Amino acid sequence: MNRSSFRFGSRIRSLFARMTGNRAPVVDQQKMARKSAAVRRLSRLMNSSESAWMPTQILASRSLSAFARIRRGVTQRISALTIRNPFGRDNLERTKRAFAFSFIETTLEKRQLLATVNYDGSRLIIETDTENEALTILAGGIEGDYTLTSTSNFTLSANATGNAGLSTTPYTLNVYTNLPLSSIQITNNAANSGSSFGFGTSPGSFVDNVNVTFTNATSGTITVSNATNFVSGADLSLTTTSNSITVSAPLSANSTSDIRLTGRNIVVTGNISTANGDISLYGNGGGVYRTGDFDGVCISGAGVNVNTTSGNITIDGRGGLNTVKAGVNLTSSKVQAAGSGCVTITGVS
Repeated sequence: MNRSSFRFGSRIRSLFARMTGNRAPVVDQQKMARKSAAVRRLSRLMNSSESAWMPTQILASRSLSAFARIRRGVTQRISALTIRNPFGRDNLERTKRAFAFSFIETTLEKRQLLATVNYDGSRLIIETDTENEALTILAGGIEGDYTLTSTSNFTLSANATGNAGLSTTPYTLNVYTNLPLSSIQITNNAANSGSSFGFGTSPGSFVDNVNVTFTNATSGTITVSNATNFVSGADLSLTTTSNSITVSAPLSANSTSDIRLTGRNIVVTGNISTANGDISLYGNGGGVYRTGDFDGVCISGAGVNVNTTSGNITIDGRGGLNTVKAGVNLTSSKVQAAGSGCVTITGVS
């Protein structure tokens, strides 16, 4: 149980004594016996001039703009307080400073929603479950090893628990090469907003499909800010309907691996390349056009290339609704499909 140190003045001790009938130095044993362990502890503390540790189940509750929760290692002063008797219907007693102090008898637990991990025999399915949860993935040095980190802990569902190919530590999910896997799918819980996703610094390459789909109207961004490589036919699909996708580091795929990015808008300042796979960039499409000051797809920077050896490239963008922003903006960059590949660009301002 978490405990906190709180020093009470003589006035508060006096009011508590009046409220409970516990007037020092005389102690009414029958009344004391009716009090919970937490309140007995508080009563002893109030009859002492020393500082002591208090359980966190004792809270200072909201009164006007004053609010404080007593946590471990924190001594908090509150400017206005009311003392309430939780054992009867007595009127609230107030000091001239109008404190607001309540006692809660039930033990308070620290609860945190966790990112949920499911496994169906071939797909690893992860759902973000907290507000503004930030999720990151990287490919390990051993082929098929991955590490996912989050601002929230991971919890394994029943079908993932006990699997030797998965393990968790605080804020980390480890995926091992011995886990039969075809794809990693990441989604956001519709009830929570602000989920974001990015790629960490990967010692190795992705050999399994990665599919990220954020459908919440207030989803966060998706970013590729570290070099990321897909091999052996593994595809990448990133989708967010209400925020941007940014590629600021090299994103590549060999063999037949495809790269598909679908976002409110796409910003590319790092190279994107495939071998025989296709590249698809969709910004602000799907028939529901978002408002905002953005180009649908913006590829900019000297030496920035979007190219494929023999695949196809499709770029489709629309500027922010009711603006004059470009559908597709190519600035000092190059888009090229070699071999039998085709380039198709559609832009609506």
